[in-house]
Amino acid sequence: MKKRGLLSWVLEFAGRKRKYFAGSVILAICGVAASFVPYLLIANIVKKLPWMT
Repeated sequence: MKKRGLLSWVLEFAGRKRKYFAGSVILAICGVAASFVPYLLIANIVKKLPWMT
């Protein structure tokens, strides 16, 4: 008997709601990416400070 992978178990668990599961994963990845934006903006502001040159 072949051992099942995690992804196949999760997709079987999701059943007919796979579209919603995929959407939630995509939105979670977008949320993580968007959480970096404030750090990048602050880093840009700090680089432009006069005492940093």
